[in-house]
Order: sequence, then structure tokens, then C-alpha cells
Amino acid sequence: MIEIEKEIIDTIKNKLDGLINTTNIHKILIDVMSLIEKTNLKGENQKLSTINILKELITMHSDNKNKTILLELIESNTIGNMIDVIVLGTKNKLDINKKKDIIKKIKKIKKIKKIINILNVLCCKKK
Repeated sequence: MIEIEKEIIDTIKNKLDGLINTTNIHKILIDVMSLIEKTNLKGENQKLSTINILKELITMHSDNKNKTILLELIESNTIGNMIDVIVLGTKNKLDINKKKDIIKKIKKIKKIKKIINILNVLCCKKK
């Protein structure tokens, strides 16, 4: 474990309010990622250090049941995938909001088409 990781572990330990479990792991993950971002580590090294730090924190500050579940989330790369999604979100590379906007625009276009059809019917009846 590198010195930066030890420093971040100490910082997170001082902030912990109880044990790490499945209901607060996301908050711990965000805190660790925020601290890692302030270091000289970049790219894959940031991700690897984040995972190393989480493993250490989980090992030291979780009960047996949560420790097993959380370590399995790391080993199965679920946490790694969460990190990737968070990074994509911070870089504005997720299309979630864009898809919602497109759907809203399509719905508006459909409403406009209905209005145009109604106007055409009304116009044609008057002639």
C-alpha cells in the first residue's frame, strides 16, 4: 500500500460514523474518490488505489456479514463498474439526460402533429 492510500484511509477513518455496510458504501466510495482525485494519481491508478483503500476500510470497519458482501462486490468488479459510471458522469459522458430530452421532444412533436391534424380538419370542413 502506498503512502497516499494510507493517508486517505486515515482521513476516512476519522470521518466514519459507525461501521461500513451496504447502505453507506456508496458514500464511502464517493469520499475516497474525491480524495484520490486530489492526488497525483491518474486514470487506472486512481481506480486501483480507490479499490485498495475500500478493501482495507471494509476489512477494518465492517461486521462479518457486511464484510463478506462488500468484498464480494469488489471481487466481482461491481465496485469497479460503479467507479467507471461515476467517472463517466463527472465527465458528462452519460447520455441519460440526453435520452430524456429526446423523448420529451418527440412527445411535443406528437402533440404538435395532433394539433396540426385537428386544424387541418377544421380548415377543410369550413371550405
